[in-house]
Amino acid sequence: MIFDSPIQVGEANLNGHDILKRVYSQNGKSPTVNAHGGGNTEPKVDIDGMTWRKLTPLECERLQTLPDNTTFGVSNTQRYKMIGNGFTIEMIASHLKQLYKEN
Repeated sequence: MIFDSPIQVGEANLNGHDILKRVYSQNGKSPTVNAHGGGNTEPKVDIDGMTWRKLTPLECERLQTLPDNTTFGVSNTQRYKMIGNGFTIEMIASHLKQLYKEN
């Protein structure tokens, strides 16, 4: 299976495992939205080559094809967890279409 990969452009100066430090280009695909939530585990995107920022819960909702603010009303940590644990019909359909094309 061949999927385009996120473009890693650097590492954030953070403690922890190397996957937590990865910073990705705004021009590439988004890294995986996972269910860890909080504690700098959110995907990070490059701003100008010297600074980075975390994806917001709203951006993660949009990546998961959820309606805006679906997870509003709980802490951001819980929002990231809920978004990372979920699947939507649009995402599943997209993955199945890709598998069908390859076969």
